[in-house]
Amino acid sequence: MGTNLDANTATGRRTHTNSEVVLSVLSDPLDSGLPPFDGSDDEPEGGFIAPERLVPDPWTERAARRAMGFVAIRRVRRRLLMIRVDPIPHHGAGRDLHWLCFGPQEEIDAWRYSNMHAELALRAVAGWLEGLFLTFGGALAASFPLPILQGTLLETLEPQPRRILAARVAGATLEELASAEQLSRERIRQIESGAAETLAFKIVVLRAVHHPLTLALFVHAKRLAETVLEQASQVDGNLTDMTKRAWIRRVLAGPEAEAMLLLLRLSEEVDADLQPTFDPLRMIGRPLAGGRTSLPWRDEDIEALTAGFAQTIAGRARRWAALDQVCQAARLPKEAALRLAPLARLSVRGDWIFEGRLRPGDSRREALFGILADADRAMHEAGTVACAIST
Repeated sequence: MGTNLDANTATGRRTHTNSEVVLSVLSDPLDSGLPPFDGSDDEPEGGFIAPERLVPDPWTERAARRAMGFVAIRRVRRRLLMIRVDPIPHHGAGRDLHWLCFGPQEEIDAWRYSNMHAELALRAVAGWLEGLFLTFGGALAASFPLPILQGTLLETLEPQPRRILAARVAGATLEELASAEQLSRERIRQIESGAAETLAFKIVVLRAVHHPLTLALFVHAKRLAETVLEQASQVDGNLTDMTKRAWIRRVLAGPEAEAMLLLLRLSEEVDADLQPTFDPLRMIGRPLAGGRTSLPWRDEDIEALTAGFAQTIAGRARRWAALDQVCQAARLPKEAALRLAPLARLSVRGDWIFEGRLRPGDSRREALFGILADADRAMHEAGTVACAIST
């Protein structure tokens, strides 16, 4: 992000067409008591407009950083001192946004050269101030890959508990780990539980102070949860507590799946009111048939589909019906019937809808109906022939 810089130090005035910052004030607004710059083209009180010059890296010059600071003030007012910008390392007081924008240049330079993740943090801050992200957490997640964040959290554990917890999340059994660690299965279980509880407590504390590590972590988690929910909804109609782990492994790649499964494991060690924090799948979509879904339909639509099917097959010995007739009776579009059929314990094959799971005879009936339909013969005749073949 380039910065237009004058020959003096000053406030920040954004030119929204090209994301550049025009500079022009003299002192730190938080120290001087100056009001936030109103963004007008008039000369600000106590300063003057000077010729502009472009600074490719605004963090290398004090005046450019001050301009970024005034942009930040317009966005968060006087909360600059409360916004920590460096997720890693997670411990200590960290570096706040006020220091980044108004601190001594030599300190900024020293931090950039000594912290291998400083450039990622600066990229996040610049993108957020430029308006590319609605939240700072979103900007951080775009800069910091999920494996880096997860690894930083796991490093807070001792080597053995960290190793055991990670292995359990990956699917290792108590028996396998007991053999590898030369411990009893009960001892492995205790170590795993203790590690999960310790890590969950650490995350709760970091989240309570709006630590940038957890801001980025939960943005990643929500994104992955939405991906899993969408895929599960398209196939099964919804996602339940019984199926979510299988769907996570099915949809996500290795590191992403491990991160989501780790959060689910940690949710087992916290109080019920904190469990949704660690299980973003509980917080997205809408409720449907005892689970969550991304589909636009409700439980009432499932009930309508069931009633429409029952009305269509009323009095028949064979429990199948034309899909169009069932949709008409249920007053639902065809797409809704296709998506909701599994949740109503129905199966769709071709233009027909069957009760329960599909059986070999259902496939024969559909095939025979296709043949007989060409000769203008009714569906019940296909059923008669199918029964004759099966016997």
